[in-house]
Amino acid sequence: MKDVPSASGFAVRDLRWALEALCGAERVREALETLPAEVREPFLAAPAEPWVPLTVTTAVVDAVAAHVGENPETLVDRAIARATERSLGTVLRVLLRFTSNRALLERIPGIYRRTRNVGEVRVLRIEETSGEIEIVGWPDMPARHARLVAVNTETLLRCIGREDPRVHYKRTPDGARYQILWR
Repeated sequence: MKDVPSASGFAVRDLRWALEALCGAERVREALETLPAEVREPFLAAPAEPWVPLTVTTAVVDAVAAHVGENPETLVDRAIARATERSLGTVLRVLLRFTSNRALLERIPGIYRRTRNVGEVRVLRIEETSGEIEIVGWPDMPARHARLVAVNTETLLRCIGREDPRVHYKRTPDGARYQILWR
C-alpha cells in the first residue's frame, strides 16, 4: 500500500470512533451501507488493515456527511480533532504537558510517519511560542489533507496545555508549509 496515499489502520479506527460519537453509530452504519464494498470493507477492517487509502476515508466522510446533512469539510475537521484527542490518551497527554516546545515539535515528523505513508514532515523553525514545519514529497496533496494536518496539530497543542494554538498553512509545489503559533 506504500504507493497509494494512506492513513494507518489505527488512525482510521479513531476516525470511525469519532464519526460514530459525532453522528451516531447507526447513522454511520447506514452511510457505510451506501458505499461499494471496496470502500466500506477496508474502513471497517481498520486497525487490522495496516494502511487504508485516503480515498477510502474521504469517501466515507463524504457519505456520512451527506447522510446526516452536514458539510463534509466541517464534519471531517470535527472528527479529526475528536480522533486526535482520543489517540493521545490520558497518560501521554500528561507526559506531553511537561515536554519542551522544541522536543514537542521535533516529535511531529515521527507522529506523522506513523499515521501517513506519504510525504515527510520537516521541522524548519522552533521558537518559544511558534514554529514552522513543512510536508514535502506529496506534490498532489489534497486540500482536505493539507488542512487536516493543521487541525491535528492545533488539537495536539490544545490537548497538552498550550494556550490558543493556531496553525496557518499554505500549499507548496511539493506539499504544504505550516506556521504554528501558541501562547
